Amino acid sequence: MATADPERAGEPEQEQDVVKGRSPWRLGWERLRHDHVAMAAAVVIVLIGLAALLAGVVSDLISHPPDTQYREIGLSPAGVPQPPDSTFWFGTDGVGRDVFVRVLYGTRISLLVGIASSFGAVVLGTVIGMLAGFYGGAVDTLLARALDVILSMPFLLFGVALAAVLGPSLWLVVGVIVFFTLAAVGRIVRGQTLSIREREYVEAARSLGASNRRIMFTEILPNVLAPVLVYASLLVPIAIIFSASLSFLGLGVPPGTPAWGVMLREAIDYYTVAPWLFAFPGGALLLTTLAFNLLGDGVRDALDPKASRLGRAG
Repeated sequence: MATADPERAGEPEQEQDVVKGRSPWRLGWERLRHDHVAMAAAVVIVLIGLAALLAGVVSDLISHPPDTQYREIGLSPAGVPQPPDSTFWFGTDGVGRDVFVRVLYGTRISLLVGIASSFGAVVLGTVIGMLAGFYGGAVDTLLARALDVILSMPFLLFGVALAAVLGPSLWLVVGVIVFFTLAAVGRIVRGQTLSIREREYVEAARSLGASNRRIMFTEILPNVLAPVLVYASLLVPIAIIFSASLSFLGLGVPPGTPAWGVMLREAIDYYTVAPWLFAFPGGALLLTTLAFNLLGDGVRDALDPKASRLGRAG
């Protein structure tokens, strides 16, 4: 009888050990890394982030501050905005300002609103959801009903009314988005926590004398991060669109701020003679939200491939 090669016999066991040693996060990253659409979206997001960070540098290099009005060279003799050329790459607006520089500065505002509001909603929603799901009883009833009340409010109507009363403010927009989106995060985390708190490893930690805070942060929190991360990646484009919508209505940021929504509102008076005033800020808004949505879909499929396959089969 032929004897097996000890070196080759050990290979399958070693391969199995490597596979078993991978964490769900490692496996998720491997799936995401092979998702070409998600990786392309991530590259676009990185480039958009660089554009936001380098907006001031680019403005200094071409000597075009975002609020400077070039009425002599930026407007035609008839007072019409100039189309894109070698001096103004994206053309000028109705008062002769450089649209290219203003689009770059608008990227800063959009990313700030999207990331800040998503982070705030995720942190607050996760804390509320974990407290409600872990303690249950009166705590769960009180917090769950509060989340239901928030979800029952008309999101856009309340935001518009609040901005109209208090005046345009960037941080007011962030606060409104955080307030209305934390409820969805809280419900997701609450449902996950309710199912995890009865697992064997949680009961084992409790029997060993672990405190409630330790159980929540070491046993429950790592297991609820995956759905929260997916929702957070899809929340960023929602926040960006909501901010642009309020700015378009004149309620998002103070007038004159180089924000995409403000630029689109200012372009209304020139839509027949200067279509680039719509094309460039609108294209930047579309590209940014599309990239975040595609990346969010990729993250969802990577962290829960079984659910994504069932969705495609259905």
